[in-house]
Amino acid sequence: KIYFRPEYDLTYNCFIRRFKYPLFQTVVSNVFLQPHRNTIPTVQRDYPEWHRGRKKYALWYLEIEDTGLLNYLHDLRHAFSDVLFQPIHRQFHISLYICVFLTNQKNIKQNDDFLRKQLQRQLADLQQRPSSAFKLRVSQIQSFESALMLEIEDPSGKLIDLRHRLAEHAVEIAPLDYCAHITLGVYRAAYRYTDIYQRIAAIRQQTFEIEVNHLTFGCYQPHILQGPLFAEQHIQLDKPCYN
Repeated sequence: KIYFRPEYDLTYNCFIRRFKYPLFQTVVSNVFLQPHRNTIPTVQRDYPEWHRGRKKYALWYLEIEDTGLLNYLHDLRHAFSDVLFQPIHRQFHISLYICVFLTNQKNIKQNDDFLRKQLQRQLADLQQRPSSAFKLRVSQIQSFESALMLEIEDPSGKLIDLRHRLAEHAVEIAPLDYCAHITLGVYRAAYRYTDIYQRIAAIRQQTFEIEVNHLTFGCYQPHILQGPLFAEQHIQLDKPCYN
C-alpha cells in the first residue's frame, strides 16, 4: 500500500508516492501547479500509517535569520492566510537534506528510519571537512500543487555539494531533483490555478540575498501538522572568500 502526504514531500521537484522499498518509486512530474489544475489540500488527521508511531521527523535545514526577509515572509503568509492551512507554527526555513525518522535503535527496521550513528557520521564529516559560508538568492513566489513557496537560487552550487556530502552517510528516501525553496504554507482547500496565480501577480514582490553561516539539524513531531522545528545541532561554516 502506498502512503503519500504532500506536506512532507515539498523539497523535491516532483511528487513521490513511496513504496515499501526506496528503489521502487512512482514519480509524478510537473510538481508546480499547472494550468487547468487545482491545488491539493492538506487534510487534518494524524497519518499513523505514515509515521507508525515514530516521534521525530529529522532533516538538515537552513534557518532564516535576515530580519527584512522574515518580515516579508510573514507579510506574505498573512496575505495568503485565507487559502493556507491554519494554524502554522513551522519556522521559515530552507530544507537541505531529508533524513526522515530519527531513531536510537542499532539497525534500520523501516526503510525510512534514520539512525543516530548515521547522524554522527554526517556531523563528523561536516566538522572534519568544514565548508565555507555562502550566499543564496530568494526570488519569486511560486506554487507547488500542495503549497505556496518562494524559489531559492544557489549560484555557487553549495547546496548540491552539501547534499552530496550528507548522502555519503545516509541515503535520502527519495533522492530526486532537489528544489530549494521556502514554504509559506500548505493549502487548506482545492483552488484553481488562475485564482492562485492572479493573487501572486497582484503582490509587489521582493528579492533578497542572504548569507548562510551555519547548517542546522533538527526535528519536528510528525503527528502535528505544521508543528515547530526543534534544532538539535548546529554546524558553523568557515568565513567566506567571495570574489
